Amino acid sequence: MVEEVLKYTFEYYTQYKFKVIYFDSSINNATKRVIESYQRLGYQNLVWKPMDSNLCLDRKTFEIISKDNDIRSAYYIWFINDSIAILKDALAKIALIVQEKRYDLIRLPASGEGKKEDYVCEDINEWFQICSKGMAHMASTIMRSTLLKADPDWNELYRKYVVTDTIGDGRHEYFFTLGLYLEQIAKLNRFSGIMIGKHMQWRRDSPYKKGKSYWNDLVFEVWARSYCDTILKLPDCYTKKEEVIRHSDNIVYGRFERQSMLQYRRCSLLTKAVALKYEKYWEMVSTLTFDEIMKIASEPLEVLTAQYGDIRTVHSDWEENVEKLAIRLRGKPFIIFGAGMYGSYVLKKLLQDGFANSIAGIAVSDPAVNLDFLDGYPVQSISDFLNLKEDAAVFISTLPDIGAEIDKILEKMGFKNRYLIFEEINGK
Repeated sequence: MVEEVLKYTFEYYTQYKFKVIYFDSSINNATKRVIESYQRLGYQNLVWKPMDSNLCLDRKTFEIISKDNDIRSAYYIWFINDSIAILKDALAKIALIVQEKRYDLIRLPASGEGKKEDYVCEDINEWFQICSKGMAHMASTIMRSTLLKADPDWNELYRKYVVTDTIGDGRHEYFFTLGLYLEQIAKLNRFSGIMIGKHMQWRRDSPYKKGKSYWNDLVFEVWARSYCDTILKLPDCYTKKEEVIRHSDNIVYGRFERQSMLQYRRCSLLTKAVALKYEKYWEMVSTLTFDEIMKIASEPLEVLTAQYGDIRTVHSDWEENVEKLAIRLRGKPFIIFGAGMYGSYVLKKLLQDGFANSIAGIAVSDPAVNLDFLDGYPVQSISDFLNLKEDAAVFISTLPDIGAEIDKILEKMGFKNRYLIFEEINGK
């Protein structure tokens, strides 16, 4: 994966003279050998450093930013997952912004997020209200090193925003950089940040990107508890914290709404004990009442299925309708929109029926808040498929209410051939 990203970006990364440091925690020397090969090709601003493979991501980030001399001497610092390639036009724009040496934070938007044009903000609480949502995601924020000179209390930052080094222990926090950025800008005499307009596509994910299953297995610990706790522990200068949480990705992407909660129950992630454990967080992350969540967590599955339905009970309808649709559209490239349960069913059926060569890819609105892979296929932004908008058949494989909204969005984007799988299943 590292080699694939470097091959893609090598020419223009060197052009803009960003120093790229790979902090490598792998158990072999494969990444080191790739870095050395590109250094021999003339990539002089490329550096390899070893990291302890036993450290979790937030502890690694803490160690790097608090102790590494190269990082602390840089003028701007940008943490990027090694599977992400910054696109050439975006890097050129960021290079110009960096040269201004004006902004303490530079934010890149998630797909569809933010204002159409670049937005400059000089009030930290306004920044918190408008721009903090996507700062939880890797590579979304570039930090000016002035933040590290604003008297950071590393022990206190660790205590509040890392807590422990053990993922899944119920105490570890998963959003250290979000806490760090917002703590440090609160100490500045003057703050200036810029959020780049959503007109610009800025990242490309490697097709070899690996999934991180703990985000699914620990969905309640990460997004119900830790995200809320991180926001609530921020300094008092930040207001309306619960409102910011309610408008975060938790609500926007339906992570804790009825259909998702039903699925968590079916796969044994949601239990009565879990519902009680996170009781104080539900009103901030879900529109469901606590009683509704307890019902989903404790009622017999057959009762829930009778009331809310179960996609598994119409699996044969899925198979029959997807098969008919694929045959009717044979010869077109297929885009599967949706990286959840429904998208997985559609993908598996198409593969089973021999349409592997027709599948152009898996699309979502925002890859940053979805699985990295769906059954071996990389999950990409729908914007990556705009070149196919005239010819491709888009299988909208989501919940019916979400699907209707997505259909409108895709129509505005220019996708001509759109099919709501739920409607197809129900004979429309």
